[in-house]
Amino acid sequence: GRLGSSIAIALKYKGYNITGLYSTHGTSQMMLCSNLDAQLENSLSSTVISSDIIFVTVPDSQIGLVSEVISEAFTNEQLKGKIFLHMSGSITSDVLNEISKMGAYVGSLHPIQTFADIENGWKLLENIYFGYEGSEQGKAVAQRIVKIFSGHMLILRKEDKPLYHACACVLSNYIATLCHFGENLMDSFGMDKKTGMKAYMPLMMGSIENIIRLGSTKALTGPISRGDINVIEHHIDAMNKKSPDLVNLYGILGKETVKVAIEKQSIDSKTAMNLNKIFDKTGK
Repeated sequence: GRLGSSIAIALKYKGYNITGLYSTHGTSQMMLCSNLDAQLENSLSSTVISSDIIFVTVPDSQIGLVSEVISEAFTNEQLKGKIFLHMSGSITSDVLNEISKMGAYVGSLHPIQTFADIENGWKLLENIYFGYEGSEQGKAVAQRIVKIFSGHMLILRKEDKPLYHACACVLSNYIATLCHFGENLMDSFGMDKKTGMKAYMPLMMGSIENIIRLGSTKALTGPISRGDINVIEHHIDAMNKKSPDLVNLYGILGKETVKVAIEKQSIDSKTAMNLNKIFDKTGK
């Protein structure tokens, strides 16, 4: 997949020897071999035996199955001392227990980054943060890998991984959802989506820059931050007429934004209450 291919290409550029690649159906393996200009057999056996560090970059639901398959296909002697790292953000290293019992060292190393395509994904591994959870031996190897990417490593507790990953999803995936929300609003007043995104992108990027510089609370601007109730009412009236299916989400986001404005101390409790009354009606 995109992440597995990106890490393989990046590690090759950093001087690591890619000794094996395996995929169930072979198609992605052949494609990655082409990108790496390498001729490697699509063999689980040769991949594991020839490698000191093995990355498991399959869908979350398949990681446990991979662990079981490997534990059944190899002996303790063949796996002893090898490092197995899966790259899921939500699942702990416990999913590799079957391998761990055989003397291998396991961990999870998750890049806090999004990988939309294989061709450029490897470039996005530089100067980012990685979340790690697992064995001390795996941690030492993970730290070396993170260091070559000029990155930083966050040490995670097993019990924190679901919330750690939920945070990543909120801050990455929901941005796409918000953009889709905005595009639907563009449709409602006849603006071409491509033109509209170009028009609004400087505003979005400016907001992100402000968040980086000031933090999310101080970066908040706009009518809720100012307590401009009339503007909010006009928004909702217009949406009810032209895009009523979007009003509920607008209200949900609005109520959360009121909390930020209170924290910023840009509105008082009375204004917050009046805004929330307006937003409460959007869910009916």
